Amino acid sequence: MSEETKQTDVVNLEEVSSSGRPFLKSGSYSIRCLSCEKQTSKKGNPMLVFKWEICSPESVKDGATGKEVKITGLQLTDWIVLGDNGFPKLKALHKTLKLPMTINKVSPDTKQYIGKAAKVSLSTDTVVLKDDNTQEPILDDENKPITANNYRVGRFNSADLEHTMASDSVAF
Repeated sequence: MSEETKQTDVVNLEEVSSSGRPFLKSGSYSIRCLSCEKQTSKKGNPMLVFKWEICSPESVKDGATGKEVKITGLQLTDWIVLGDNGFPKLKALHKTLKLPMTINKVSPDTKQYIGKAAKVSLSTDTVVLKDDNTQEPILDDENKPITANNYRVGRFNSADLEHTMASDSVAF
């Protein structure tokens, strides 16, 4: 190693999670809303698509490797359908963040969520990646299915004022 290269500049790629995202044990995490937009689901229903980032804890042990990994800044997507199935989750979000308890399904105020942070129950689903055309598993060079860790927002537990930011301060 040259004098100009510091130990922290070198990354051992053997220690990097192959899925690219650590397996997070189910638990309480603080997340902040980076963006929210109204879209239409595959079934044709209106829905809100939230982009969240993890704010706390700063690091955890990867549930798959046992190694300490930084998780602040990791992003996740959450979808809430604007219908009977999604309204209980949306109600919990509004109650937690102290937002108005009404929503316009045709033209929802998506900006009201930006920058808001909440403590939530988060879990990880490990999924096998599949070819969009054939629905067959995508295989690696060793003929093993490639997996990915997807994070799922469960329950909204409480507002997190420490990590809440003004909406115009959120860069996405």
